[in-house]
Parts: sequence; C-alpha cells; structure tokens
Amino acid sequence: MTKDGGLGAVILKNQIAIEDTMARASIEACRHANGRDWWVMIPKSRSNCYFLLLVTPDGVGAPNLICTGVEWTGDSGEAYFTPDGTKFVRIDKGMGLHLYDFDNTNGILVYNSSIVPIQDVWAVAVGASISPNSKYLYVSLLDKLFQYDLKAPDIPASRVLLAVPDTVPEGRIVQQGKLAVMRP
Repeated sequence: MTKDGGLGAVILKNQIAIEDTMARASIEACRHANGRDWWVMIPKSRSNCYFLLLVTPDGVGAPNLICTGVEWTGDSGEAYFTPDGTKFVRIDKGMGLHLYDFDNTNGILVYNSSIVPIQDVWAVAVGASISPNSKYLYVSLLDKLFQYDLKAPDIPASRVLLAVPDTVPEGRIVQQGKLAVMRP
C-alpha cells in the first residue's frame, strides 16, 4: 500500500491458490481473531471437505483441506460466517441447513451435528442472513421467514416462524410483499 503515493500496487498476479473443483456460490471469508488477517473458506465440490486459506499482509497461505460433516451431494447452496467468526453455516434447499463451529484463531472447522431439513415443497430457493451480534440466523423460504438462535444449546429446536405473507382464507395474497408477523 505504500507504492503509488499510498494507493498501493499489485505485486503478484495470476497466482493459483487452489487447483481443484469447488462448489458454486459458497466462497466465504471471516476476520481472523487477531483482527488483521482473514480466513477464506471454499467448499470442495460434492464432498464434505472445505479449503481454508489464511490471507495475511504477506500474502495467501497454502490451502488447508478440512473434511467434516455430511457429504454435500449438490454443487450449489450458500455459505455464511457469523460476524464474530465462531459459526459457519451452509444452506441449500435439497441439503438443508448445516451448522458448524469455527475457531477463527486456529482455523478449525467442526461439524456440530446440526442439520435442519428444508421441508417446504414450495421453497424453490432459500436464503439466509445472520444478525450483526452473531446470535440469530434468519432463513427465508418462498413464503416464510424463520429465526434460529445460534447461542441456544439446541439450535434446530430454537426455530421461530417470524413472518408469512398476508393471505385470505382462499389462500390469495392480499397485498404483494406485506408480511404478517407471527409472535412466539
């Protein structure tokens, strides 16, 4: 960053970090516990393995292959780290919601045996988001929004239905985009 008057310069390019088959749309990064470095995680295609790279001011480290959890049979889905770097989440309609513990100091990924199936036949796509305090995971389906407490002892059992579309008895949507909030 000191080159070009503080704007920085590219000092290496076209360097291959991983040469393998990787899953689509699931690359994710989280800050190292030291507050300076970053962990980058990329799922290996159709497996239960994940490439983990440490990115420091000195460059990109050699990939570490971590194999844990259930084999991912598809090649899609989404992945997320919690902002505090303690959990890793992977979700896909067919595979469900998979939860992992992550040590952002040592780069250790541990499957915590939590699988939440996506049983909604209308869920053509799923998405997720994590609260800024790393406590809540929000999962959206076609017509539902769920919340999970990531600090609960039994994360799958903590599921709360937060919202569904406003409908009339015949099942028609009254107002496009308006949600009815469900209170636990």
